[in-house]
Amino acid sequence: MPMPEYDATRVGRHIRGGLLVMGLYVLLVSHDIAWLNPCPGQPPTARPSPAVPFGWEYNLDTGLELYSSIGFPDGMVRERLRIARPLKCALVSAGIDLVDAVHPLTAREKLGVAYALHHLMVFAVLAASCILLFRLAARHRVPLGGILFGWTWLIFNEPVRWGESHTFIFQVFDAIFLLAVLQRLADLRTAFTGAAFQGLVFLYAFLAGFLLLVKQDLAPFVGLFAFAAAKRLWRYLPAFAAGLALPYLLYRGLLCAAGIPWYNHEAQAYGQAGGWFLASLRAGGLAAALADAGNLLARSLAVFYATFGLLVPLAAVGAWAAWARRPPDTGASRPDWAPFLLLGAFIQIGAANRPLDYMFYDAFPSIACLAAIGGERLQSACAGRFPLRAAAILYLAAHGVLKLNAVLHLPWRNPLTGGG
Repeated sequence: MPMPEYDATRVGRHIRGGLLVMGLYVLLVSHDIAWLNPCPGQPPTARPSPAVPFGWEYNLDTGLELYSSIGFPDGMVRERLRIARPLKCALVSAGIDLVDAVHPLTAREKLGVAYALHHLMVFAVLAASCILLFRLAARHRVPLGGILFGWTWLIFNEPVRWGESHTFIFQVFDAIFLLAVLQRLADLRTAFTGAAFQGLVFLYAFLAGFLLLVKQDLAPFVGLFAFAAAKRLWRYLPAFAAGLALPYLLYRGLLCAAGIPWYNHEAQAYGQAGGWFLASLRAGGLAAALADAGNLLARSLAVFYATFGLLVPLAAVGAWAAWARRPPDTGASRPDWAPFLLLGAFIQIGAANRPLDYMFYDAFPSIACLAAIGGERLQSACAGRFPLRAAAILYLAAHGVLKLNAVLHLPWRNPLTGGG
């Protein structure tokens, strides 16, 4: 069955639907999570207003984000754990200084402004992720109704994290943004040639490279480098790699000039960049290291399925439909980059030895697009025989309720009084 064409009006309608789902959920659920008693016995790490349980956070890294953003870079150097990912804190610090120049702030007021700016940034990045994802899917003629299903699933999957000041959101945004950059370069490839196009590749890569100063999320970069290599785009990779590396190298140079020592908490605390494998190799030899690697792969596959749930079998159907069963004369595009993003996520998890649910979100664009194609194929197969859309809505409702139930802890406590 040929994939349908989408015009700007149809794309815009789906984007507005995605933004509406996101906005309502973030405001009504993620920022009101205190009412569910999410962390019994643990006081909130941030409370914009002690009298109103709206926007309360329980993430232990919240204070780290807020204090690292005040008096940049002094706060970051004092806290140290954000030295390797300074950009978000630097932007928030610039915003605090701007507000302070217009209206002088006390130290407590600066914390409040830092909190507000971090949350505005999370909301803005989440909204940008939504818009770029739908536009990307439309360019590949992926069913937008299926993308709305996948986007709603993602929003419902994180009752707590959308209301936090953390850099977690960039685990979703980075891959979508990089795909948008590659799509833009593909569009410009016919208008620019030779050195001019190489310059554009370098410029766009330079802009994308600043993402690595927000969070060292290398999975989409690794995956899309592998995709470019598979497409035999070798001549553009040096310019792209140089552009990506330049912001990081400039930042390291600034640190050296300022006499600030480099510190990467993830590498030091978790043995990332493959350090865990070398340690296992030294301790027990090759057999033990390979056994640990096999165990990590098994745990990663289990977490991957637990993270995406129903989207996994739908994506499998979509991959089969896109690669094995796609008629050659339909003109329908397919997300050729999808397997490579998934590969990048597994490589990063293998290097970091951290098979956590959110680390698979780098592969969300792949899973969402393939699941949308799979859903379209199933809808065609079940036409008139099974109410697939009604089943999808019921599934999303059940998914949202179950995720909220996982956050709720009984006996219930009033967040203002601590009583039942």
